[in-house]
Amino acid sequence: MAGRFSLEPFLPVTHDLFKLKEQAMNQSIVMDLARQGIIVSLMITMPILAIALFTGLIVSVFQAVTQIQEMTLTYLPKLIGTGLIIMFMGSWMLSTLVTFMHYCFDMATRLGG
Repeated sequence: MAGRFSLEPFLPVTHDLFKLKEQAMNQSIVMDLARQGIIVSLMITMPILAIALFTGLIVSVFQAVTQIQEMTLTYLPKLIGTGLIIMFMGSWMLSTLVTFMHYCFDMATRLGG
């Protein structure tokens, strides 16, 4: 599909899947899948965590400047920012997870038989 995000630049496949059909799972394949899983999880969680971090930082600076020390003031902006990121980037996050899971299931079927 044109315009769709591809994980290929982020998930370099070091094993040829067609050669793996007769090969058993070894340590390098497991480590490669684990590394790719960590990369995908970081790609998905970083936008949410970054918005929460920067929103909290901005609210903290605002509280320090105005001397308002209300602990519950930080929750609503973080909640709104996180909700907006999930609303705008949720489809990308889901398609990234689905692509990675297709890759994992493809590896499992090729290695498992």
